[in-house]
Amino acid sequence: MCAACDGHLGHVFENEGFSPTMERHCVNSVSVKFVQEAPLNPMEEAKVSDGEGGGGSMGKFVIPLVMLGLAYTLSSVVGKVMDAFMRGG
Repeated sequence: MCAACDGHLGHVFENEGFSPTMERHCVNSVSVKFVQEAPLNPMEEAKVSDGEGGGGSMGKFVIPLVMLGLAYTLSSVVGKVMDAFMRGG
């Protein structure tokens, strides 16, 4: 938190699958100063969150929902295949 304005840098969203570190960073634009030149010491992407919050709870719900949807779709397809098999074609 900023001592002057009580603002914060942004959020870290975890486990969404958009990056190799499984993190997505949402940075508040007021906290960034744009510099057009390339950085003198480029940095490699590294994991910054310890998994304790930061807005990553959505990933905990997305994967089970995708799996549930996949199971529902597959059960429908398997049911139709079995019906066709039982009717003889």
